[in-house]
Amino acid sequence: MILNINALSKRYGNTPVLENVNLAVEKGSVAVLVGSSGGGKSTLLRCINGLETFDSGSIEICGHELTAGTHASNVLVKLRRDVGMVFQHFNLFPHLSALENVAMAPRLVEQLSEEEAFQRASSLLDKVGLAAHVLAKPATLSGGQQQRVAIARSLAMRPRVMLFDEPTSALDPEMTAGIVDLIVDLAASGQTMVIVSHDRDFSRIVDARVFVIEKGCVARCGSPAEIFSERSTRNIRSVQYP
Repeated sequence: MILNINALSKRYGNTPVLENVNLAVEKGSVAVLVGSSGGGKSTLLRCINGLETFDSGSIEICGHELTAGTHASNVLVKLRRDVGMVFQHFNLFPHLSALENVAMAPRLVEQLSEEEAFQRASSLLDKVGLAAHVLAKPATLSGGQQQRVAIARSLAMRPRVMLFDEPTSALDPEMTAGIVDLIVDLAASGQTMVIVSHDRDFSRIVDARVFVIEKGCVARCGSPAEIFSERSTRNIRSVQYP
């Protein structure tokens, strides 16, 4: 397994957010986390990338281990070289072009030359369908295009695992379809991913494993067909799907 979460629990004060979560993801596979708002999905994703601490349990990912409590900075630096994250609100640098946004991490972290970093960034922007917009600033791009830049930026570090936090929540239906298509293509290429989403279109990733997160616990897991079926939706009343 490339990701193992063992008995993970987290509280905010006296309020439990995650309770005894156990979850495993194989290399080259896709895990989709679904469930009602406030159930702990995004918090779990942030724990995986070390953006949140947790109170008990452990996370093993790409050979790195996170344990309860504060994480050492050198541990997080090594972890984030192997684990990329795409946020729902893009978080692009507004003063940089798409090309510069994507090239920044390889230049700073991998110490690539400007030419090498820009070549990698240009190739990735072409891969996500933005070859004509490499010099565009984020403010001139649509929401869907900005999300594509964010995906290319994460891919620029060649992560072994990609994390997506509601990648289509801020987009209209047409833009959503384009991002889903891109993520489906990444899945077909063998990219390991963990995706938080309410979007049923991710069921098109036929080999995905869907985990229903309810009140901080894994309430159910199965194939997209099992989880997104009408019968399953009726049986899981607290899970809201569009």
